[in-house]
Amino acid sequence: MDLWRRAGLVARLSHSSMLALTLILRADAAGTPLRQVAVQTVLRISPAGTSAIVSELAGRGLVRREADPADGRAFLLVAGEAAPFVTEQLRRHDEEFRELVAAVPAEHLRSLVQVLDGMRELGEAKYRDA
Repeated sequence: MDLWRRAGLVARLSHSSMLALTLILRADAAGTPLRQVAVQTVLRISPAGTSAIVSELAGRGLVRREADPADGRAFLLVAGEAAPFVTEQLRRHDEEFRELVAAVPAEHLRSLVQVLDGMRELGEAKYRDA
């Protein structure tokens, strides 16, 4: 696969698509590939949204659908031919992020955690009261 094609594999993927890709690749690497409904459940998105994300990822060669041997009507999501490149790219991004966080003073991190906890609580209250 040429460098230009590789560079575009994850370019312009939505946040939900990146989350789905990470979830699928980690599950497949652990030897426990997921069904599409599991991705839908974990990400809390609609069946149509999940189908669109998986179709986009499959179209880029990032994931493949394989028949589930336990259920002939279902498919498992596994790493596609482009997955090794993307896995390395994600690993490097993760490493860079960890280095950045390690450079932030502890008191700033504590403040950030407080802000994020507050946002989470507000979000939970919003959906709990809806």
